[in-house]
Amino acid sequence: MLESCHDRDDRSWKFVHSNRADGCPSDAPGRMRGTVPRMAADQDWIEITLDAGSRRGIAEVVERRANGSDEQKQLLRVLRSSRNELLLDRAQAQTILDALNVDKRLSALRARLEAFLGLR
Repeated sequence: MLESCHDRDDRSWKFVHSNRADGCPSDAPGRMRGTVPRMAADQDWIEITLDAGSRRGIAEVVERRANGSDEQKQLLRVLRSSRNELLLDRAQAQTILDALNVDKRLSALRARLEAFLGLR
């Protein structure tokens, strides 16, 4: 029987063949084991909402300071899209925070990004 068991040490789920009532594996050799990486925690992403003018202004600053990486190119495409809601990872949040710190605009967003990044 294929069962799953949460391993608290590495925060992933283990899938094993087990006859145990609780479904958790014993350490006996020969058991089939596979590990699925843990899902992203809530603090791995931040959702922000920006109007078109703010996105455009941030995109201009990011572009001026860009180093040409694929991640920054992708962020620029997202900022120039028509979507107001953005889901950012830590690297993207840091890039936007750096852009906002250039001209000190959008202080509420700067505060949220700083808190997300652990700078506050």
